[in-house]
Amino acid sequence: MSPAIRPVPNNPSVGGVVGGILGIRDEIADPTPGNPVGPAGRAACRALASTGFDGFPLANRTGPGFICEPYWDDEGIDPPTSTVPFNGGQCPTSRYGINWAFDGVDTSDCSLTPQVPNARQKFFGPIRGMEVRGVKDTCGFGGGTQVWLLHGDGNGGLAETRFLTSTSSVSVYANPRVTSVFVTNGPDDCGDPPPVSEPGPSNPGTPYGAPISIPGFPGVTFEVGEPEQPPGGGPPYWPITIRDDEGEPVGGPIVFEPTGKPPAFPKPPVPPSKPGEPEEPSEPAGDVPDDIPEEDEEEGFETIGYEWQLLGMPSNPSSVPGTAPLVLTTPYGNVQLRLEGEGGTLYSDNLPIRVVSGSIVRQDPALKVKGVLYSRRPDVSGIRLTPIRAKRE
Repeated sequence: MSPAIRPVPNNPSVGGVVGGILGIRDEIADPTPGNPVGPAGRAACRALASTGFDGFPLANRTGPGFICEPYWDDEGIDPPTSTVPFNGGQCPTSRYGINWAFDGVDTSDCSLTPQVPNARQKFFGPIRGMEVRGVKDTCGFGGGTQVWLLHGDGNGGLAETRFLTSTSSVSVYANPRVTSVFVTNGPDDCGDPPPVSEPGPSNPGTPYGAPISIPGFPGVTFEVGEPEQPPGGGPPYWPITIRDDEGEPVGGPIVFEPTGKPPAFPKPPVPPSKPGEPEEPSEPAGDVPDDIPEEDEEEGFETIGYEWQLLGMPSNPSSVPGTAPLVLTTPYGNVQLRLEGEGGTLYSDNLPIRVVSGSIVRQDPALKVKGVLYSRRPDVSGIRLTPIRAKRE
């Protein structure tokens, strides 16, 4: 299966989709020159390994674990661990007992001794795990530590119960863990809660939001955002922004969607049934009015935006290496829609041109596109503007 890719766009309302689970896996393991899936996917895998995601298991044979596995193996990156400390489904109104263990720490010689205390009972489900809290000592284990159990509150929410407290410098608790869970009162068939994901011991140290440099793509960094939920529902996705040396975004956003199913983004405009005649302005800047023919208007067509194409590019444009079509690291021009609404003349946001060809489309169908303003760098000989037209809804 080949990867389903939309080229990196310059239209922020649509976004690029990186999809196709097998294609993504292959591209991340062995990137194809000019294909953004490989470097973007590697950046996402590094962020996942460093930060994790409490949505579904990552160290498995499906989803992001399957996609990132070859890359993690090649780079010696430990995948994040997903912990679900029980089997079966725990109910929020049922009471549970737990068996648990911890490592006792002798700080005099910094040694660990596994300890298995007695079972503890009668906590509302679901049991989520244990946490150690306290002041770190010189051995890095903890001093004056507390052990807390994370569980339900009986009303569908979360609660915390302090298990043990140690103030002794030679008797602290490390790696507390739930070893098994058993129901003591009520049903036990309500489904498992999401897993808890934690980074592996060896990871790149590049969490969500941090700039990630990928070998083979000098001069740019990849910034993987926190996972988000599509507006129409469905599996989560990770937004990725490519930035140049000055921190400016390069092209539009890329979306890493690790199950192979495209997220439910708003659909792009219907392809024009009657594209307008292209114009090739020769001036470095100008304002091109909409010239829709009267017969097209009578048939119900209207202009919804403009496509652009840069003509006569310099021989060595500043671009992201390996991208095809070229993704430019600095703006080579600007476009802006002139609109008409109830309040009179309006203008869209000014869109920097960072790709050789792209489009700008109105965001509100209540506004009428009356023309387009443009500018280009002097080392670009021309810009071709073509109206995008579609039937009114």
